[in-house]
Amino acid sequence: MNQEYSLFADVSIGIGTKIAFTYAVPEHLVASVAPGKRVVVELRNRQRVGVVMRLSSKCSLPSVKEIASVIDSMPVLSSRMMKLIEWVAEYYLAPIGSVVEAAIPRGLDDIAPGYRDETQSKRRRGKPPINVAALASVSEFCTDGWEFDLELKLNEEQKAALARIIAAADAKDPKPILLHGVTGSGKTEVFLRAAEHVIRKGRRALVLVPEISLTPALLSLLAHRFGERAGVFHSKLTPAQRRDQWERAHSGEVDIVIGVRSAVFAPLSKLGLIVVDEEHETTYKQGGSPFYNARDVAVMSASIHACPVVLSGATPSLETFYNSSRGKYEHIFLSKRVDSRPMAEVSMLDLRQRQIVAPSVLTLEAREAISKTLAAGEQVLLFMNVRGFSSFLTCSKCGYVFRCDHCDITLTHHSARDSLVCHLCGNSRRVPRQCDSCHSEKIVSFGFGTERVEDEAARIFPDAKILRMDSDAISTRKKYESALTAITRGDVDIIVGTQITAKGHNFPHLTLAVVVLADIILNLPDFRAAERTFQLLTQVCGRPGRHGKQGKVLLQTYSPEHCAIKAAAAQDYALFFEQEMKFRKKLGLPPLTRLASILITGRDQDKTMVAAELVGELLRSGLTEDISILGPAEAPIAKLKDRFRFQAFARSYNSKRLHAYLHHKLKEFEKAKLGSGGVRISVDIDPVSML
Repeated sequence: MNQEYSLFADVSIGIGTKIAFTYAVPEHLVASVAPGKRVVVELRNRQRVGVVMRLSSKCSLPSVKEIASVIDSMPVLSSRMMKLIEWVAEYYLAPIGSVVEAAIPRGLDDIAPGYRDETQSKRRRGKPPINVAALASVSEFCTDGWEFDLELKLNEEQKAALARIIAAADAKDPKPILLHGVTGSGKTEVFLRAAEHVIRKGRRALVLVPEISLTPALLSLLAHRFGERAGVFHSKLTPAQRRDQWERAHSGEVDIVIGVRSAVFAPLSKLGLIVVDEEHETTYKQGGSPFYNARDVAVMSASIHACPVVLSGATPSLETFYNSSRGKYEHIFLSKRVDSRPMAEVSMLDLRQRQIVAPSVLTLEAREAISKTLAAGEQVLLFMNVRGFSSFLTCSKCGYVFRCDHCDITLTHHSARDSLVCHLCGNSRRVPRQCDSCHSEKIVSFGFGTERVEDEAARIFPDAKILRMDSDAISTRKKYESALTAITRGDVDIIVGTQITAKGHNFPHLTLAVVVLADIILNLPDFRAAERTFQLLTQVCGRPGRHGKQGKVLLQTYSPEHCAIKAAAAQDYALFFEQEMKFRKKLGLPPLTRLASILITGRDQDKTMVAAELVGELLRSGLTEDISILGPAEAPIAKLKDRFRFQAFARSYNSKRLHAYLHHKLKEFEKAKLGSGGVRISVDIDPVSML
């Protein structure tokens, strides 16, 4: 009976459980149980490791099981981290167990503790823990491309920006800060000096980046400044390395952590500053449960720690800029490049008025500009944000198009490996010699990607040294570092690349960038397509001419009048924001409203469709005027990895009412058993993709 116990614990068990389970605390464990500690409990006749979320002297349940044992002498999750975890679970309508899983590394849910002792023994055997210096091949990135002079002088705009961030760090309840600056304006130097300030004050700093592989220069800067007192969190670490990094942060062995999305849960005490670099990047959004956005979680974490969060970037998301325009965030703008280096000159080449003779993908103007640049001994970037040789293959006799058997998408032709590849699930097959439908051998290709651009560049400029940088050619960290080293040293003449080349790099010899097709994502069925286009093109425009020489950018486009392309060419964020907000206001879209995606998936198309119809009926029952429902309808990607997909959207101008409504509807879905029979239903708050 429960009267026998004086204390009860709500325990989260990291298996994606929706709720915390209540357990009785036996008398001999009362003194050792505390929120944030791991405990061993029994669930479904198996011993599990869970984390104590809260304690209570009362329990309304007729009977409960006992906690078997307490693993930790000290909590693995601080009270602030527990508060953050609970906020994430509540805001994103996520199972508390999945959020706890995201917050602690695998291995901490083992029944038997002791990983720390093993790690310490490895250190004693001369195997030091991985740190930023080990990840950044410092010697390879210190030549020409980046300056590591720790006495580097700031310009007046940088000094003013740093002073405002330091003032916020020293304040009691600072606002979030948008550090908005043109490409090459020295934002990184500003936030690193702010980090140094809080560390000198005895606090710690967290720097989030979109992709660890895209920031070797930033890693090198951190290695030079902080040495072994800098930790790193990213997905390429082994489980043992990840646990070790977590423990170093938890025990206070590091002053600063750099990491990707999951690093927002790094267990840093005395947190004095959080930085979210390139805060607009969609990779900050988790693709599965819990569907959290690390940028927004960072904002909440900073509020919990009463420290500033700096959202940095040249092309802020509309949500962030909208918050700054309303005074919710501070806005710091750096309008000039370091050392007053000029911005690149940008020209648009209207493909409607310029004939491109097949099989060329470059206009005559682009070819001439490339020739002049190469003759001057400078580098060229040919930017094409599509991998492969051609977009798809088709039969010219019957019109059959080769598609993925597992996804609703065409297979992309990759000539380098003589294969057709699905860019969603990775499924591949050899390039067919005849049509699957009519068996004709008249197979033709349409569209083009980086392989085709590389092939043409080699044909037109046979003496040029060409390097292709996409996820196919640069598949390992070693290849990536070798490529960056070759570019930085000037061993490459023409770089053919995707967005890997557009972000976070400072190539000293690059003076010309040609965007082969600027419209590539403009017409996707996603209301953020224009925003993504503007951001990507602005980043490309920021690559050439960063070391004194005048840079030039050529945008080949079929839509030169589109606001996203015009604003990117002018490198005018204010113009784009003004025009795009008119569009968003007219249609009632974020950031003016709040949006949630309800995705229904299943392997049986008919069952999934029936479930989607029932979801739609439940969503519309009891609907109030301040919430609107769109769909359900077949998703733009109607099939993914053998699962059929339908989606609906819930929209409201009031975030709290939308959350309350969806929380109630999730209970109705569960009661109606809609998530059974192989059908899954997931809710994504603030989705970043409509596909």
